[in-house]
Amino acid sequence: MDEEKNDPLLANGTVNKPVTNSEHLKSFAKAFFSLFRIYEDPYEDRQPTVVTSFTHNPTVEELPERKSEQKHMRDLSKQSHTGSVVVLLFALYITIGLVFYSSIHHWTLTNTVYFTVNTFLSIGYGDMLIFGIGEYIFTGLFVLIGAGFIGAAVGMSVTSQSDHKQVELERYLKSSEYETAGGEKNFSMIIWEKNYFKRKLAIHIVEIILIVLTGTFVMGYWEDWTYAQAFYWAAVTITTTGYGDLVPSNDAQKWFTTAYSLFGVLMIARALSFVARFPSLWKRAEDEREILGQYKQNRDVLELIGNDDRCQGLGIRKSPKRVERSEFILNMLILLDKVTPHDIKECGHAFDAIDSKKVGYIDDSSFAKKQIDSQPSSPV
Repeated sequence: MDEEKNDPLLANGTVNKPVTNSEHLKSFAKAFFSLFRIYEDPYEDRQPTVVTSFTHNPTVEELPERKSEQKHMRDLSKQSHTGSVVVLLFALYITIGLVFYSSIHHWTLTNTVYFTVNTFLSIGYGDMLIFGIGEYIFTGLFVLIGAGFIGAAVGMSVTSQSDHKQVELERYLKSSEYETAGGEKNFSMIIWEKNYFKRKLAIHIVEIILIVLTGTFVMGYWEDWTYAQAFYWAAVTITTTGYGDLVPSNDAQKWFTTAYSLFGVLMIARALSFVARFPSLWKRAEDEREILGQYKQNRDVLELIGNDDRCQGLGIRKSPKRVERSEFILNMLILLDKVTPHDIKECGHAFDAIDSKKVGYIDDSSFAKKQIDSQPSSPV
């Protein structure tokens, strides 16, 4: 990707040319703030490229599928770029913590990693303590930055779940099951979404159970605890409650706790975020079905379409005596909150900028006039 090639800190992890400290800081700041964009488009400054083939030109039927594949590849590229930045910054963050705590307290590697990871996750068992103003300030900042990493990870996970839903939908539409069910004629997006949400809810509930049981049985077996105590320890660890009354007693348990807490906290956060969103997702699907079905066999559609409060002033209706297909679809998109009135107005402004003749449609003459207007006038 062009941006990675030009960035001295991202090109294969090496520095391509000597850079000053200020340039280092600028590059680091740019990478850090790109975390909060979730996805950064590496193609945004590129000009469109026309690719020709001597063996095959895509037919009209192949073009939509070709465009879908290109979009999928671009999405993968975006995810790869963002993931690389996150891994780089997280590795730097953890390394700083390890170096600081090992140099101050001269702890063993096991204790240093154990304390650093638990501090990052805000578990706070309290079995290892810090002292001094410098340590307090550093640890406070370390915890705050760690919360930012966790938030970014959860946000990326939610976005990834949305992408996964789209991938599952495209896979289903190409499957034999879809054709057997009657294809597009009998397909209902709302019913498919509800089935998808139920499957994901079941998967995440199983994930939560397996994560809790893993910590329960491993620590119940290794430590001199009852399984009730081990269950309690697993629950307070992966939810970052961390009372500290039950803590690992030797190096082996500390390494397990480090890996378990790091993996478990992020997995639980991902699973619980979906479980928490499930009622709203389900209600939204029900509301969409109600909105789409309210106009069936209802002659009031002629009065309702385009006259909703959110649709006023958008010019959706051309004639009060009939509703065209495009008018009905646009009205439904607004009522379903797929688009907002502001989105429609912005699209209208973009159309007006192209419609140079102000005739309400675009054809070749619209662009011809713009090209004539853009040509510099010859000197007299």
